[in-house]
Amino acid sequence: SIPLPPSPPKSDLCAVYDSLIYVLRLDSGLYVSNGSATRPVRSTANITAGAYYALTRQTDTLWVGTSNGLFRLLPNGTINQFSPGQGNFAADTVFSLAASGNILYAGTNAGVLVFNGSNWTAYNTSNSALTSNRVTRIKVQAQRLGIVAGGLSYLLA
Repeated sequence: SIPLPPSPPKSDLCAVYDSLIYVLRLDSGLYVSNGSATRPVRSTANITAGAYYALTRQTDTLWVGTSNGLFRLLPNGTINQFSPGQGNFAADTVFSLAASGNILYAGTNAGVLVFNGSNWTAYNTSNSALTSNRVTRIKVQAQRLGIVAGGLSYLLA
């Protein structure tokens, strides 16, 4: 196991990438380990937020959803932040993430945001069947997208 500083609750979200293990903690951010239980390493990534909600891997990119928008960590160490006013990103809080091929889905406080690699498209109560813009869970499998918004579950094909 990877020793983490004691501070409940931990989010238990993780991604394995290039022999490194990434663990996202709700209250303290992103941690990186090479698998050694004796030497966990706090990420040097400049990701600042009050809460850390989601972590997903998309090919060679890691995405981190937070209370301060969305962060993209590229293999060369570059970090991009997406938040309102930056890159057509409509949300300041990202609760859940899912990737399918080159498409990233973000469950946010502004609905579902979809990234095709260059542009964001927002789906919310004003332009879709969603009854709430607060999308807390999002999953994708094959050609189906499942979301939880405002306590209601949706399955889109």
